[in-house]
Amino acid sequence: MKREDVLRLKKAIESDRMSMTAAGLDVIIDDLKSVLSDYFFFSASPTLDIKVQGGKYVVEIKVIADALRTFAKIG
Repeated sequence: MKREDVLRLKKAIESDRMSMTAAGLDVIIDDLKSVLSDYFFFSASPTLDIKVQGGKYVVEIKVIADALRTFAKIG
């Protein structure tokens, strides 16, 4: 098998593994909203970008906060 074929196959496998459905992304974003709303006031939903680089997942989360919530460490 040629090197180019191996690289193409590797990319196809990584891409297939990364096939996140829109419903799956919505679940993660809902969880992020729940956690982040404990610490921030925000007017727009967080955005989520997941990429595969070098066999690892790079996850980028972006949210624009309008203000911080008051909180204290418990325990």
